[in-house]
Amino acid sequence: VSTQSTWAWIPTFLICGTLEEVGFYYFHRFAHHRKLYPYIHKWHHEWKTTYPLAAAYAHPLDQLFVVDMAGILGPLIIIFTIPTYTHYHCLLSYMFYANWHFVQGHSGYYYPNLPRPLSDLLRSTLYHEIHHLKTNSNFGNVPYVDRLHGTEWKGPVDGSSAYSRQD
Repeated sequence: VSTQSTWAWIPTFLICGTLEEVGFYYFHRFAHHRKLYPYIHKWHHEWKTTYPLAAAYAHPLDQLFVVDMAGILGPLIIIFTIPTYTHYHCLLSYMFYANWHFVQGHSGYYYPNLPRPLSDLLRSTLYHEIHHLKTNSNFGNVPYVDRLHGTEWKGPVDGSSAYSRQD
């Protein structure tokens, strides 16, 4: 790997992460549309608290559009617009990170003492757990696009401590 491609990792991760966040927010918010939610995305929300396996517990269309499309949006745009810009190992590394990030957001592990923006970027479980409890807020992986649209939860945190699935 050349020095040029090594230095391309930083902007590639930033571009991919930004596009994933924007794509995830809009796909996810669309999945909460009153005509779609009961048939597709509600499966994922049967879990009221976050749990690692709940990350993948979703209707196939939900998985395809909300998770997969958002995750590959950045790498696809980079490949088709500037294919010589970065090495495929960087894109594969980003996709590995994106999958880890998705499961980590459902892990139940909270990073309480990290300063911002690091705590935002690691997407604490608490942020996403609030989304599972208050389904009309916290649509993003991190709070930036939610803040832009006024959908970040501002109320008290009253989450449950037990993993439970609503039947």
